[in-house]
Amino acid sequence: MLSRKDQKRGQAEQSPKAHSKAANGRPHQRAGAVYLLGDSVFDNEVYVPAGSSVSDCLHAALAGEYDVHCLAVDGATMQDVPAQLKRLPTGATAATGAAGAGAPGGGVGESVFLSVGGNDAVLRAALLDEPVRSVAEGGAALFRLSEEFGAAYGELLDRIGQAGIEPTVCTVYFGDFPDEQWHAAAKAAVRAINFAIVQCAATRKLSVLDVNSVCCEPTDFVSSIEPSAACSEKLADAIAAVVWGNAVSSRFYTGS
Repeated sequence: MLSRKDQKRGQAEQSPKAHSKAANGRPHQRAGAVYLLGDSVFDNEVYVPAGSSVSDCLHAALAGEYDVHCLAVDGATMQDVPAQLKRLPTGATAATGAAGAGAPGGGVGESVFLSVGGNDAVLRAALLDEPVRSVAEGGAALFRLSEEFGAAYGELLDRIGQAGIEPTVCTVYFGDFPDEQWHAAAKAAVRAINFAIVQCAATRKLSVLDVNSVCCEPTDFVSSIEPSAACSEKLADAIAAVVWGNAVSSRFYTGS
């Protein structure tokens, strides 16, 4: 028998979860659309009470002016994103970077947000238990993690870019682990990964939304690493601010 999570994954692969109606139930004349790619940071419906997922909260934060399409799938890694990418409509691009782009009255705006990498990090969690003979050796291990992650993440961004899409890239959050030593080690690994994410985004002139600074309280997480209802609201507000054209995301430039 399929678990609720497996059933939900199958449904997600068939069609994106979308919010596109006004409060009265009639079709709403949209100002644009927001597409969410990645993992459970966006697809957290199974972890929160009904109506409090990131998609639900984002639809509310955008006042129903935008369609919200969650193409993200709980448990996804970087290698799963290309399949999500195929379900994006032609011409969907990031609305960030230009003041007011995608805002009501400014024409249809298509915004794409990418949040992936946390599950890739989980698959490498055994690294944190490997013995080292010195701090230098441990630092070198984290550097290799960052380099390997960055190579894979860069390839993913290039593939997305080849489709003519410029996503707003999200960092990975720390989560909340009960064991203090493990939590500290996990934070060091996540920082190494986030450095790679920011560097990959910078070289491609993409905007970055620092999810790690948005969701940073113990109450933001369920089961240590899944977004809670409180986290849904924070993420929705941050994403909405980017869509509206506010300076919540940052652009990093390499000088080239």
